[in-house]
Amino acid sequence: MNGIGVNCATHPKVEAVAKCAKCGKPICPTCYDAFELPNNGGHVCADCYKKAVRSEISEIDSLKKMTKREIGFIIFGFVFGFIVDILLFFVGLNRIGIADVEPLLNLMKASPEGLFYLIPLVYIPFALGSLMTVLKRVFRVFRATNDGSEDSWIWALVFAIIAGWFMLLVTPIITIYRFVVRIKDKNRLNVILANDQQLLTAIDNFIAETLKPSAVEQAAAGGDVEISLDAILASSAGSDAALCDNGEILRTIRTR
Repeated sequence: MNGIGVNCATHPKVEAVAKCAKCGKPICPTCYDAFELPNNGGHVCADCYKKAVRSEISEIDSLKKMTKREIGFIIFGFVFGFIVDILLFFVGLNRIGIADVEPLLNLMKASPEGLFYLIPLVYIPFALGSLMTVLKRVFRVFRATNDGSEDSWIWALVFAIIAGWFMLLVTPIITIYRFVVRIKDKNRLNVILANDQQLLTAIDNFIAETLKPSAVEQAAAGGDVEISLDAILASSAGSDAALCDNGEILRTIRTR
């Protein structure tokens, strides 16, 4: 690569060969090879590369709070629904004059149709557990079908109500599915967060190594610096990948 007449912002004694795609700072061959953003984001300086990592960490923190809230809401809704079930069950026994549960169970064994009376009680914990998910989906249906015209909001509301009733019918599946998915999302976010935090440390270590006199002399003479960010990551984090493209994963977690 040909020089551009100015020295690198990170390595002041080494001539730059390009400018940062984000802020325009000059970058040398060492920075050019080390700091490239995913999805054709371009080659950037060390500061902009770290800013991209910190931005991802900030988004991960936000998503962790979101997933924690939903997991907590599912657990709270299910437990609250279970308590409501117990109260309704015993209030119902009292109203029909049954003081003991055993006669009712014997009645249900003798008449299996009696089990259908328990279906609403079974649905209450799941319905409350998935309430947040159902409301979010209903709102999305309404927003997707409402194009802003005069009568569109009426049809959007109709479709949203139909979608809501359908989801309420399958609340046990929705509740269990959402709980499992959000637990997996939380674990995945923890892994990405740990990798990004290790990456920030690796960047600082990489810059410190490439600022050593021997590395600077080698780079100034036009030679390839043997130190690489991937190698530092591999030794510290067990990975040979620098800034990975986690954008699609984070978008999926936020929108589902």
